[in-house]
Amino acid sequence: MSSGKFVILSIAIVFCLLPHSTVYAEGELSIKPGYYKLIKTTKTNFDIVAATSTTEECITDPDLDPESVLPNKENCRIRNLKSTKNNASFDFTCDKTGDKSALKGHANYSTGGNTISYQFKIEGLFRGKALIVESSGTGERIGDCVSEPGLNQ
Repeated sequence: MSSGKFVILSIAIVFCLLPHSTVYAEGELSIKPGYYKLIKTTKTNFDIVAATSTTEECITDPDLDPESVLPNKENCRIRNLKSTKNNASFDFTCDKTGDKSALKGHANYSTGGNTISYQFKIEGLFRGKALIVESSGTGERIGDCVSEPGLNQ
């Protein structure tokens, strides 16, 4: 794999892994904590085929600070944060740092009690070419989280 594709894949993976919960803003989105089956798809304008993965994860906290999904809290800012009980959306910009280009993006989350979905779109430059990363996912609650037994049990 070329180093360019590795960097693009790294950016895509970061955004694909972020939304494991829901966004908190002036209240909280309604999602029931539990064990969820998540299907995530990420694509870039550099690749023909989108990457899709399915995982099962325990979501214990229904709140996620929007800043926690940003690639870099020091250089990124959230704008246009809008939230209702079942939807949240925001735009974000990240200033150029070192050899990393400036990024801009949009995120949207929605929930339905036992379901969650999200869409991310980020735009920037990579080696002088426009880079667009789009990530989306859906999740469905499949049960309660099972605590792992401790070492002394």
